[in-house]
Amino acid sequence: MKCLLESEAILQERYLITEILEITERYRIYLAEDQQGGKENCLLREFVAGNVNEVVRVREKFFPILHQLKTLSHPQLEKFKDFFTQGENLYLFL
Repeated sequence: MKCLLESEAILQERYLITEILEITERYRIYLAEDQQGGKENCLLREFVAGNVNEVVRVREKFFPILHQLKTLSHPQLEKFKDFFTQGENLYLFL
């Protein structure tokens, strides 16, 4: 398993990790604080890729879909804030 993000780690010079909520082999869920969004709390889901090829496939298949999801706004949908890759991991902010 790749290294866990530590509390107080900052991603993208924006998201401050405040708590680790769940850990599995393929993903981790953290509570984070959006330093640019009025210090609003958000959930960070970190998907752990098995290798570099998996990261490339995720970028090719899911990034276009994630761009579309980011623009959706509906009262019954959780607000999708941001996504990016760092190293071999994909990060989704909700």
